[in-house]
Amino acid sequence: MEFMKYNRLPVCILLFISVFIILCSCGEVSNNENRTTHKPESSAASTLDSSPSPSSTPETGMYDITYEQLVDSILREAQTVADFIRDNDFDYSEDLRINPAYNWAELDETKALDSSERLVSCDRFVGWVLYRVGFTDQPKDTGYLVYTFSEFCEAMGFKKITKVATLQPGDIVFINPNSAHGGKPGHMFICASDNMGYNVYLRYDAGSQQRVECVKGTEFEKGKQPFKEKINNFCYAYRPCVDELVK
Repeated sequence: MEFMKYNRLPVCILLFISVFIILCSCGEVSNNENRTTHKPESSAASTLDSSPSPSSTPETGMYDITYEQLVDSILREAQTVADFIRDNDFDYSEDLRINPAYNWAELDETKALDSSERLVSCDRFVGWVLYRVGFTDQPKDTGYLVYTFSEFCEAMGFKKITKVATLQPGDIVFINPNSAHGGKPGHMFICASDNMGYNVYLRYDAGSQQRVECVKGTEFEKGKQPFKEKINNFCYAYRPCVDELVK
């Protein structure tokens, strides 16, 4: 009996050790499972961040801008060019040898192709503004003339506007049908406002010497463009778009 009593102790110890080992093993498995299935909160954010942003898209040769930004650029450059020709003694003329958009590309006398040619007209003024915005596919010699400018607008995919009352800032406006050119427009300018009533609009216009100089005290405002005038003899207009705008 004494032998049996002393032999029970090792058996109890062995059982205790066995149970302890089993419990430890189960705990380790549970911890491993938790480590395997846990997903950090940042994983979802990492997936979203990996998607390409607009700024990282491949170059397409096009400006990534909205129509509203395009209009802002047109009006800003129209003001810049209007101020430049006024302050640098430009003359109105239709007999240009060089497209002023190329001749004065940097608005710098020292970098002009021919600084002695300070000439501009309504059509070359509009072309100059569009060139500075990014529509650079223009003839380098004389530039586009008013009666051929519509072809340029069509080629650029500009939207044709046929009602004067619906003009918007940035539109290229054609007026005064010219019988000498088959009824094609004889004058053009850049619209600078919405309809102010009775087809009165602000405009950037270099169609005469007085307009180029912004002569003070004339009907062409008080020395600075844009001018506020009613549009008469409306032909049509073209609304620029960003599709053909190149860097």
